[in-house]
Amino acid sequence: MSIEHYVLDNGLRLLINRIESPTIGIAIGVGIGSIYEDEDLRGISHFAEHIIYRAYPSIDLEIEGLGGVSDAYTERTLTMYLFEVIPSELRSLLRLIHKMFSSRKVNSEDFERERRVILSEIRMRNDDPSTLIYDLGPRALFGDSDYGAPIIGSEESISSMTIEDLEEFLESYYTPDNMVISIVGPLSIPISEVMELFSK
Repeated sequence: MSIEHYVLDNGLRLLINRIESPTIGIAIGVGIGSIYEDEDLRGISHFAEHIIYRAYPSIDLEIEGLGGVSDAYTERTLTMYLFEVIPSELRSLLRLIHKMFSSRKVNSEDFERERRVILSEIRMRNDDPSTLIYDLGPRALFGDSDYGAPIIGSEESISSMTIEDLEEFLESYYTPDNMVISIVGPLSIPISEVMELFSK
């Protein structure tokens, strides 16, 4: 299995694994997670994931319209966005991904909506032992530290965040040289077209 590795002029890394498959998968990795956050901004990596993914209210419908599925998650060391479509829709998906990750401005309605969603997630987690154990395990191992703190943040940290905090975070960490795009499956468009799109 040979993996093609490219580095664009803007620093973005692009990995291509050409395999025969009925679908094509794309993973976007961002080199930021909860252990790198300031304590008073704990949970901002997860908040940014919500904003990137939900900034377009119809994003799920658009991806479904391409015959695809998507997901995203935040960990202590990285944030991942995952997409899968039929090969003939790769070009459309790549353009959609480019649009998702190009904006650094945060709409106030999106910001407050996702803040409410995350606060609800925190409260539900605190009432659910099967979910809370995922936070208590690292806390027991690493104590009151970056590794021990909940990835999702706290009610206090999420409630105090501002749009300016999030925009500054995106400007600092959602940069091409801090991101990797991996494509796995039958590449249906020239690699030069992929490189041109993401070099902008």
